[in-house]
Amino acid sequence: MFNSIFTKSLYERRWGIMGWGASMLLATMLIMLIFPVMKDSFGTQLESVPDSLKAVLGEANDYQKIAGFTELQVFAQMMFLTIIYGIILAVATLVGEEKQGVLQTLLAAPVSRTKVYWHKLLALVAILAVISLLMTTGILAGAAILKEPISIIGTLEGALMQLLVAMTLSTFAYMVGASTGSRVLAGSAAGIYAFVGYMVTTLAPIADVLEKINYASPYRYFMNTKIYENGILLNNLIPLIVACLIFSLIGWQLFIRRDIYQQ
Repeated sequence: MFNSIFTKSLYERRWGIMGWGASMLLATMLIMLIFPVMKDSFGTQLESVPDSLKAVLGEANDYQKIAGFTELQVFAQMMFLTIIYGIILAVATLVGEEKQGVLQTLLAAPVSRTKVYWHKLLALVAILAVISLLMTTGILAGAAILKEPISIIGTLEGALMQLLVAMTLSTFAYMVGASTGSRVLAGSAAGIYAFVGYMVTTLAPIADVLEKINYASPYRYFMNTKIYENGILLNNLIPLIVACLIFSLIGWQLFIRRDIYQQ
């Protein structure tokens, strides 16, 4: 029925894609619809907030424009749905199938570990790309309902950058799972990386000691970058792509060399 592991992997996740995608679309659109309330209340309240906290919460002027609101309250918050789903999929894809005995059956066929590894990883990328496109649709639909003009290109750029943040954390989880065969270790390591990275990036503007550590956080390259004003900058894009490639290549090399077990 399926010509490749890639298409089979997508088919097996079809219900999850539809459920998570619908949730992303509706949640994003609903958040967009509260923009008028946030514009009138929250933005004004920020005027009395200390400058140190403004680095975290944003400037009052940001909440007066739908672009600023979208970046601070939609992309910066809703990307966690993409991240969580990506880590769940990354942990379940190889190591989850290994524990169920499915991976052993697949590898018993005339198919290489390399093909299995990369096809399943590409399926993960495709799924998260679909989720990100649905986020984009929710943003544009919400703006259309409010009759607020918003840049389609800027929205697509924001969706791409949050996708790369999610992919960085997801490929990290995929690498750990593929190289160790442990779901617990893969999920825990990715969860810790995601949480610590977020805290470091959030606190770095008000804590100089975290400035250098922040370079290791994927959030640094997207949060507070004013994507609608500046677009995608190469010094933000390249580190995320390089991190994804490094994690993927390390996981691949370790996966093709280790023993596969069934528990």
